[in-house]
Amino acid sequence: MKPFQSNLLRRTAMALAALASFAIPTMSHAASVTLTGVTGNSCTYSAMSVQPDGSFSVSCTGSSVPNNPPPSCQQTNTCTSGGAFSFTQTTGTAPANAAVALFIQRTGGTGAVNVPLTFSGSCTYNGGSGTTTTFADGQGLLGFYANTTSDGLCTIGFGTPSMVSGTVDNPPTASGQVVVTVGNGPNTAAPPPPGQCPTGFTAPQDLSVQSLGGLGNPLLSMAKSGQIVTMTLPATQPGYSSGQVAFSESAGGAYTPQPVTLTISINKCPGLIETDTNNRCNIVSTNGNYNSISWFSKAYSVIDTSFKANQRGYCWAPASEGPWYVNAKWSYSSCAFGAQICGFAVQQNYGPY
Repeated sequence: MKPFQSNLLRRTAMALAALASFAIPTMSHAASVTLTGVTGNSCTYSAMSVQPDGSFSVSCTGSSVPNNPPPSCQQTNTCTSGGAFSFTQTTGTAPANAAVALFIQRTGGTGAVNVPLTFSGSCTYNGGSGTTTTFADGQGLLGFYANTTSDGLCTIGFGTPSMVSGTVDNPPTASGQVVVTVGNGPNTAAPPPPGQCPTGFTAPQDLSVQSLGGLGNPLLSMAKSGQIVTMTLPATQPGYSSGQVAFSESAGGAYTPQPVTLTISINKCPGLIETDTNNRCNIVSTNGNYNSISWFSKAYSVIDTSFKANQRGYCWAPASEGPWYVNAKWSYSSCAFGAQICGFAVQQNYGPY
């Protein structure tokens, strides 16, 4: 071989080796390549080669960054709420015509919240069927009053609470109710013996069954205008043949209306109103200050019949023929101090004999 041939072969081999150096074999360890001109783009490659046109072919492994929304408050456990509201008790007892204190508690939550209340049965809120209480931000307990009426069941429940101020993820909630037994319980009068009520008589559906208090202990009896109230006539006191039932004005307790028409009737039929004032067991009066009926439960001296008692201005209601009932109603256009329902202080007293 000639010298120039040997040199040519050496030059050719070196050129081929130089070209081969542009072909990058698979690397055992991945490298990171950052692409210029595009902010934040990068990938991990496993092979790179030079294409015939001089461009690079890069085989990458990697993943793109997902465009996920920010995590929810439930995921991060940072949700805010208006709180949960409930009564501190579920049952209770109270006398008729009284004010009973009850309480609402708040569990958790933030912001000021309006919490509506509903009243049904034998109680009201100042004569109405509902009111709205307001919890201030951070307040955990709030008291309110229910005004009881006649014997029966009073039920206080919740309406739907709402935010007054503040922004929360979850709205406030309220659940539960309070059932208060008023007086002697549900408004049910014991049925009178057969024949005690006139034929065809039906007691009104809204009949208010109430109970007189002990001697000298007034019952604050309140009812809607024209609603009939009935209460069992009590026994006369030991040693007495007579007793008295009085209806007195009570502006700040029973919110006695003025003017008013009051009708009182003592008879054997609960809910029956008789208006014959020639019978001294009946009164029809426009005097809202004081009215009373004295009755005899048994004979005393010459007063031993209905006729003789009536002659002397007394009601004849012998216990041997009972039970007897005091039935009353009052008609009015408005109550004292703007109350929605009202009435009288009704009290049993000693009779004259």
